[in-house]
Amino acid sequence: MVDITTVALVLGVFATSSAVIYFIWKYLIPKLQSLTSVSTEVKTKRVKNIDTSIELLKLEFEYAKESSIQAQQDRLTIMNFYLGLYTAVNGGYIGIQEIVPDNIIRYLPLTFIVLSFLSYIFILQIIRLRQAWHESAMVMNQIKEYFFKRDESLKEFVTWRIDT
Repeated sequence: MVDITTVALVLGVFATSSAVIYFIWKYLIPKLQSLTSVSTEVKTKRVKNIDTSIELLKLEFEYAKESSIQAQQDRLTIMNFYLGLYTAVNGGYIGIQEIVPDNIIRYLPLTFIVLSFLSYIFILQIIRLRQAWHESAMVMNQIKEYFFKRDESLKEFVTWRIDT
């Protein structure tokens, strides 16, 4: 016989997982896609106004800098959301266990499966954002190396290079 607390528990887990999937689908996936794809319209408008190759490198450096900042902010946002979600699910599980101690043990594997799946998704997103940050840092370092080749005296003012 199924009692009302079991039904409420199952509906609560379903609602929480639906909200998480909606959040990932609506907000996180478009953010990741915007990080991995470069807007060609913005770059073409910028390129038309560029007079020299130095200006192009300045714009590329600014773009790489903004991309790396955005990737770091997105990593922080995703990590904070994951920690909050993990805490909420575990807190809810403990709270429900206090109310209904007999039936809750059946849902423990389901809780861990859901948390494991969400952890896997979040780890993949954090890895991709780290890769985006690394690519941006490498672009900035390559631009700096270009200027170091043109003017050796700049090396003493800059600490972060490709080889460091």
